[in-house]
Amino acid sequence: NEGWGQFETLRFTELVRSWDPSRLLDPASGWHDQGSGDFCSRHIYFKKLRMKADPHRRIQAITEFGGYALTLPGHCSTEKSFGYKKLKDKTALETALRSLWEEQLLPLKRQGLAVSIYTQLSDVEQEHNGLLTWDRKEQKVDAAFLRELNRKLTETVTDTERSD
Repeated sequence: NEGWGQFETLRFTELVRSWDPSRLLDPASGWHDQGSGDFCSRHIYFKKLRMKADPHRRIQAITEFGGYALTLPGHCSTEKSFGYKKLKDKTALETALRSLWEEQLLPLKRQGLAVSIYTQLSDVEQEHNGLLTWDRKEQKVDAAFLRELNRKLTETVTDTERSD
């Protein structure tokens, strides 16, 4: 992940592939892509979501994005708070997520984006950017709201919608 402990990526990617060629590999999730594996995998924070053409024609993936923080007092492991965008309440978080999905993520799907992974499911220590609190007692975002956003992502893109 993000180059942590990454070395001899090309050699190890081929070694793992030789053990099980049926699996898709993401050997450089997020950073330090060396053109191996099956995914062009990016982590995008602080900037508008975008895709670059991959010269290796791999599966386009945004394997981390979002990370919007909402601190719910009484449900944190620490008073320190980290997030890529801090929001004041659940309504503001849902508004920001809707905008992120509809204005940035969905257009990328029409351009060929195949994978998107929101950061993160639950808060972790000072990272208050989960959809659930650290103690898992509070949902920061309504489940029906998330289903609606994700339904839009899983709908089939027709040939006329593609912009490639």
